[in-house]
Amino acid sequence: MNVTEKVAGLLLETGDDPKVKAYFDRLLLRIFSVPPLLNSFADVAMVDGDSAPDAKKIQLDFYTLPTEVIPQLLRFFAAPRPAKMYRYIKNGSARMGFEIEVKPDDFPGEEIDYAQ
Repeated sequence: MNVTEKVAGLLLETGDDPKVKAYFDRLLLRIFSVPPLLNSFADVAMVDGDSAPDAKKIQLDFYTLPTEVIPQLLRFFAAPRPAKMYRYIKNGSARMGFEIEVKPDDFPGEEIDYAQ
């Protein structure tokens, strides 16, 4: 399964909190709206977080990006708290990963504000 098919499946899932899901969907749509960034996009996952029972960790996997774009990329994520960055080798390829932990309390407003 390629990354585009995986993202399409994740966008269709509805099991998570509506506020967290809205952030996740909008983040993926922002990534898909920037073709050079999309070329480096390798994988994405949403797993349970550590800080609270309803927290989720969004893990983004990119092929190595230039160091100069990292500050802009972190602002592009518009995360409620700083993202963690990892550098690693996967299948013989240099990668750069970002992990963003979000929970419903991070997003003010009512669920109706986050139309599904």
